[in-house]
Amino acid sequence: MVLLQKPHLAGKKTGPNPTDRAKGGSKRSVLTDGRGVPLAIEADGANRHDVKLARPTLEGIQAKRPKPTKKKKQHLCLDAAYVGDEIKELAEEFGFTLHVRPRGEEAQELKKNARKKARRWVVERTHSWLTGFVHF
Repeated sequence: MVLLQKPHLAGKKTGPNPTDRAKGGSKRSVLTDGRGVPLAIEADGANRHDVKLARPTLEGIQAKRPKPTKKKKQHLCLDAAYVGDEIKELAEEFGFTLHVRPRGEEAQELKKNARKKARRWVVERTHSWLTGFVHF
């Protein structure tokens, strides 16, 4: 399983973030395995749409991937910012089974069925770890 998500970091040579009243910032896209171990990372200006970081992030995988099969699928779990045909085609190209869900939807499902495994928090935790090591 692979998880992909993005947070914001400040930096001198980054573009304006339209959601943050044109303050400078950057966006970090991290791809992790199911345990939160980073497999790839990509950074760009905060004004860059999340979808535009997906391809370079997937291409940046450094570990050798096993070939996905019908029995052993490789899952790509994304948030609602990644809805659309471009992401569907990208997931298919890289051999991933795509899962795109809004934040609250997974939490509601976990409340209904305690046996379900949470996926989104893994990459959020990895971002937190990485942010703890960033020094400006």
